[in-house]
Amino acid sequence: MAEIVPDDAAEAVPERLRALYSAHATAVVTRLRRLTGDPELARDLAQDAFVVAMRRLHEVPDDPPPAAWIHRIAFNLLRDHRRSRRRRTRLLSMLRRKTTGHPALVGQGPTPTPSLAANLDAALTELDQDKRDAFVLRIVEGLSLDEAAQILGTTVQTVSYRTKKAEEIVRRHFEGDPS
Repeated sequence: MAEIVPDDAAEAVPERLRALYSAHATAVVTRLRRLTGDPELARDLAQDAFVVAMRRLHEVPDDPPPAAWIHRIAFNLLRDHRRSRRRRTRLLSMLRRKTTGHPALVGQGPTPTPSLAANLDAALTELDQDKRDAFVLRIVEGLSLDEAAQILGTTVQTVSYRTKKAEEIVRRHFEGDPS
C-alpha cells in the first residue's frame, strides 16, 4: 500500500478513490445486482460501499488486491441489509398478528381490537428518546442508516445499535413480555 504524504493528501485521496471506483464500480454493482436481483438496491449498496471505502481509504490493501477488499465491503453491506430486512419483516408480521382481532368471548359481544397505530404508540412509550428516534426513522419511516444518522447527528453504528435495542423492546411489548 502506498503511503500518502500529508502535503499530497488533498490530491492523492480523491485520485486514489477515483482509481478504485473506476477499476471496480461496475463489477461491484454487477455482483450486487446478481445477488439481490434488484438493480436499484445494487446501486445503493455499491454507493454505500464506496462511501465506506472513502472513509477507510488508508486501509486499502495490496494483498489481497483492492478488488477483494471493496467487494467484501459491499457484501457485508448486503448481509447487513438482509439481516435488517428480516428483522423488520418479523417485527411487522408480529405487529399485524397482534392487531388482527380476537374472537368475542361468549355472551360479551365483540371485543374491540386496538389499532396497529395505538399498539405501536403504546410500545413507543416504553422507549427512551434516543431509541425511539432511531426506531421511528429506521423502521416506521424506512430511512437508511446513513439518512437516520445524518438526521440524528450521530454515527451509523449508533443508529444501528439503538434501532436493534428498540426493536427488542417493541417486540417484547407485542409479545406481551413485560421484561
